[in-house]
Amino acid sequence: MAEVGRDLPLPLRSRERLAFHSVQGSQYTNFAFGKRCEHMGVRRSTDSVGDACDNAMAESFFASLERKLIDPECFRSKADARMVAFSWLEGWYNPRRRHSSLGRRSLVQFEKEENQEINNRRPKHGFRHASRG
Repeated sequence: MAEVGRDLPLPLRSRERLAFHSVQGSQYTNFAFGKRCEHMGVRRSTDSVGDACDNAMAESFFASLERKLIDPECFRSKADARMVAFSWLEGWYNPRRRHSSLGRRSLVQFEKEENQEINNRRPKHGFRHASRG
């Protein structure tokens, strides 16, 4: 199965900006996991100890996923479940759902605007060849 988002032209989905957010469980804080994240170019982020609001955005996302997909569906296989989840993510959640944390914009709209801003800030190199005469 192809890596999700791999073929998208948007640079905001590049690994340089990818973060893995988790609780401070031993499976996520151990040395081997840290080295794997470092090797993959993924920045690690963990919640604060005793901070119930720290993971609210991720919990809201998974609650939406479960409410919209998992309760009403009965999947025939893991591949079937993956396809339904991918369709929900790339067909509605990313391109159409408005996110309050993104200024009431969809993720795709936010990425497009951010990429335009990044491209507008890049210096325009106008190299001219000196003629030899």
